[in-house]
Amino acid sequence: MKAVGARLPRYDGVAHVTGRTQYVDDVRVPSMLWAKALRSPVHHAGIVRLDTTKAAAVKGVQAVVSWVDVHRLVYGHLEALGIPADEPLLAKDEVRY
Repeated sequence: MKAVGARLPRYDGVAHVTGRTQYVDDVRVPSMLWAKALRSPVHHAGIVRLDTTKAAAVKGVQAVVSWVDVHRLVYGHLEALGIPADEPLLAKDEVRY
C-alpha cells in the first residue's frame, strides 16, 4: 500500500481550516430539544438521593430523565461475546466516573 507512511491530504482539511465545515452542534431544526447532563462534582460517591423537582419546574424543561426511565441501564459492547455489560448509562446507586 502506498498510503502507509505517506502524507495524504485530508478530503475535509480545507473546509475545516476555513470554517466552512458544518458540525453536528451547528445544526438547528424547528422544535429542537437540548439536553443537559448533571455531572457529579466528585469522582466516586454513593448516591443517597436525587431531587429533580426544581429542574422539572424550570420553564421550558420538557423532561427530566434518570436511571428509572432507562429500560436497559447497562451497556457493554462485548455482550455478544458473553462478557457481561458493566457500563451504566446513568448513575443509579453510586457515581464512579
